[in-house]
Amino acid sequence: MSEVSLLSTYFRPQPGTPTDDIDRILPGYEQARLMGLSFAACDRLATQWLMGDSPADVLGMTAIAVLAPAPHALTLDILRRQRDFFIARPPETPFLVCDPDLLFFKPISDLFEDDFDIAFTRRSGSRRMPFNSGIFFVNNRKPEAAARFWSMQVDAIEQAFMADAGWYADQLVLRHLIEEKAVALGSDRYRLDGLTIRIIDGETYNFSPRREHPYLLRRPDVHVYHFKGRCRSYMAAFYRHFIAPVKPPMEPMMRLLAALRLDRERGRLKPLYVRARERCAPVGVEAMPEPRRAALVEACEPSLNPVVPGAPSS
Repeated sequence: MSEVSLLSTYFRPQPGTPTDDIDRILPGYEQARLMGLSFAACDRLATQWLMGDSPADVLGMTAIAVLAPAPHALTLDILRRQRDFFIARPPETPFLVCDPDLLFFKPISDLFEDDFDIAFTRRSGSRRMPFNSGIFFVNNRKPEAAARFWSMQVDAIEQAFMADAGWYADQLVLRHLIEEKAVALGSDRYRLDGLTIRIIDGETYNFSPRREHPYLLRRPDVHVYHFKGRCRSYMAAFYRHFIAPVKPPMEPMMRLLAALRLDRERGRLKPLYVRARERCAPVGVEAMPEPRRAALVEACEPSLNPVVPGAPSS
């Protein structure tokens, strides 16, 4: 089992923006701290890097201060900073480049024994954005591969996706690279400008709980949970009840009470797309072109038929 390094980015949201309220639930540096603890609990952690505009002094992390991204080019600027990171620091260990709102429940380091350079996960149910950029698996067998791959993403966005550079470009560019630039090798493997790209099952390695009701139940087959949007309010409780070395007393009764409380608190939070419309109308969904508005609703709209994770579907 090899040691793995983590790289995440966190930039403080602008006050009053759609993401500000959600960030107040659990700030990005605290998300990153819990993520690192969860990884170290089940795998071998080399170094955890946190890159941001004002990185907090969090025990166990190596902070890197960088300029905040421009709001109109948020995703593009983050990719540029990640590219520059790998240009300056070619990976000596395998890397995970990931959002800070992840928790690890089972080891992932064995994936790096496979023959690939870069891997990321498939998103089910979305034709426009079939891949998710929440977690990248960067192998260290070609130290230059990471800088090359992030340079490809930046170049492609600058050439074809500047209209989406503020929000969705990081998702759209993956589809562009795989479907229009790469050569399929079979079994979810592709050749892209000399790099081997592997597509990994998102339900196992990038699982997002149901937006409305993740409860405090855990799917035993899931290695990585991704607490997006309002589900971020459950992240600390998931860590406390399932990963922390010292569990709260009177489990599982305390877990049930915590789930009920969290569900009530989550109900007070409006979905991201609703608050974008109410509070940021000039840059909210009503001002978006129809394809982007539809994609935002697809990504953020509450499920009409919530399902408990792990429960059999009807």
